[in-house]
Order: sequence, then structure tokens, then C-alpha cells
Amino acid sequence: MRKNSSLFAIASIAIALPSLASAQTASMWLNQAGDAPTTVTTLLTATPNSVINLSGYLQSSSASAILVTALVGYTTASSMGTGATPDASFLSFGSAAWVAPFTSGALPTVQAGGTGSGTRPYGASLSSGLTTGTFGLATGVPVKAFDISLNLGNAPVGSFAEIVLWDGQSVDFSSSVTYDNFNSSFPGSQRISVAVVPEPTTMLGFAAVSLLALRRRRSA
Repeated sequence: MRKNSSLFAIASIAIALPSLASAQTASMWLNQAGDAPTTVTTLLTATPNSVINLSGYLQSSSASAILVTALVGYTTASSMGTGATPDASFLSFGSAAWVAPFTSGALPTVQAGGTGSGTRPYGASLSSGLTTGTFGLATGVPVKAFDISLNLGNAPVGSFAEIVLWDGQSVDFSSSVTYDNFNSSFPGSQRISVAVVPEPTTMLGFAAVSLLALRRRRSA
């Protein structure tokens, strides 16, 4: 599935012209919605049947970005693209939305296997690109690029799931920033462990039962 013929042409040129690479670099990371922009999340807790709200941030050494892509994986697959078959997971896609200035070039989010070989992340593939002009980012300043929510199903308490911001060294089905000189920067992958914990009311119930049992033992 081609996202957009013009943007796909940009991506192809970016790969074909590595000689244009310069000092342009970019970092991209996820954190829990509401956290400070510079917070990079590596572990979070969630209760069964809850929604995990995340924000994606971008920091670039250049203001001339014309294409931003991200793949937020919530399970795995053995092939790339929208035809990939996801492996079973308690995590599933909820929603995603780009934040200004990236809304001006936002393309529909698709579910796909990431770029790579063998087992790789499968998840939400986001793209925002301009055929003319640039996004005009503030150089070296963290900016929120998108918000995304994932649904955690009826996962067993004590189990773990993983969310991956995937860098497959590609501009398609991966995470990258492409500039107006067609140089692409790849931010590296980020992995977030999701620990499944009991509902607060359940934990309070356990505490109450334990306290009652302790009192009974003391009075016996």
C-alpha cells in the first residue's frame, strides 16, 4: 500500500542519495501523556482493560524537515507493511493524531509491520509530509509531534507487554525525519515495558482483608 506517490518519491530519493548526508540529526521519543517533554518513558504500569495514552516528541538539529514518520509497535510480525499478520497481543491500537505543525501534512494512520528482517514490531505507522515548504521546526527544541492511545485488554495481573518506537533505518514503516536536502535521520528505537497491575480498588480490598486477618490473629 503506497501512502502518497509524492512522499514515496521523496523517500526513494532520500535512500538513493546518502552522499548528501550532513550533520542533520533528530531524536524521537515517547512518554506518557502529560509528562514533561524531555521525559523518555521506559517503564509504565497499566491495569487490565485500560487505555494507555502516549505522546511522541521530536527534537531536530535542523528546521528544514519535510517528512516525519513513526512506527509505534504494540506486537510483532514477521513481514513488513500493511499486509503483515500481527502476532497475538493484549495491546491493540486505539487512536492517533498529529499535532501542529505536523497536522498540515498528516496522512491516515495505518497498521503495519515495521521495516526490517525476521521478527519486527507491528503497530501504528504514522506519516506527515509536505510536497512544498518545510515544517519550520525550532532547532534543538523538543516539540510534540503526535498523540497516540493503545488499548490494553484483559491481560493477567503480573504480566508484561512491550511498546516499541521502531527505527528500522528506513523512511517507510519506521521512524525517521527527512529534510529538504533529502537527507534522512534515524532516531534509534525506544522500548517501553508495560507492567500489568491490579485495579486500585482491588488493591485496597486486598489490604483491607489482610488488615482484618491480622487483627483476628492478634485478638486470638
